[in-house]
Amino acid sequence: MQRIEAGQPNSGRRRVALSELKDAYMTMQRNRGPAPKMLEKYEYVLNELVA
Repeated sequence: MQRIEAGQPNSGRRRVALSELKDAYMTMQRNRGPAPKMLEKYEYVLNELVA
């Protein structure tokens, strides 16, 4: 809210490819340390989404 009140512009936004978003999400999930089966499910669903 302080940024808006100070009249500063939005932070830089950029388009992100869906595959790049999937890779970043999977990296985040791996770092959280879920069960291997859960990672397998995430990977399957996201690959279907990106395909």
